[in-house]
Amino acid sequence: MSIDRWFTGVVNGILATDLVTWLATLTAVLYVLLALKESAWCWFFGILTSAFSVITYFNQQLWYESFLNVIYVLLGIYGWMIWVSRKNLTSTNTKITSMKRNSIVVLMVVGALCSYLLGEWSEYNTASTLPYADATITIFSIIATWMTAKKYLENWVVWIAADAFAAVVYYYKGPEMYLFSLLFVFYTIMAVSGYIVWKKKTQESNV
Repeated sequence: MSIDRWFTGVVNGILATDLVTWLATLTAVLYVLLALKESAWCWFFGILTSAFSVITYFNQQLWYESFLNVIYVLLGIYGWMIWVSRKNLTSTNTKITSMKRNSIVVLMVVGALCSYLLGEWSEYNTASTLPYADATITIFSIIATWMTAKKYLENWVVWIAADAFAAVVYYYKGPEMYLFSLLFVFYTIMAVSGYIVWKKKTQESNV
């Protein structure tokens, strides 16, 4: 794959991107930045991201993806309820903790199983060209969102894996998805930053 073809695909993707999709992208970036700073406002922008995505997918008659983003909206509300402080929305009452290793293993196994089952269903009921890959991204993004709501440090590790995998999948899907691939590379970098910042905070709190 030549650099020229990749660059052309990104430019064409930018030119073809509608306002709602741009808004979804902007609010997604704000979500990550605010989550990194432990601001409860991150969930507000996360909810907006999912709501904009519902509109985008619905307009494209992608009912499956639209329904999944409704789930993300509900998860965003759940996260907001856990994180929000009645006195100050820029803080949170929940401390960053590490998930037990056994719990992580169980969660990953359950995630893998759910990804397979969803991939099986998607293969026969959706227009996805990579049903198992899409299902894996979906399931582990849901898991990562739940872990973020619980403020488990390892949520960033799951986000790193899910976002990096999504970047590869979208690149593989062809030129029309190059922009999305680039965006998920950016999300991966942000997730790495999130892990470093949260890890430092946990170390400081234990001193």
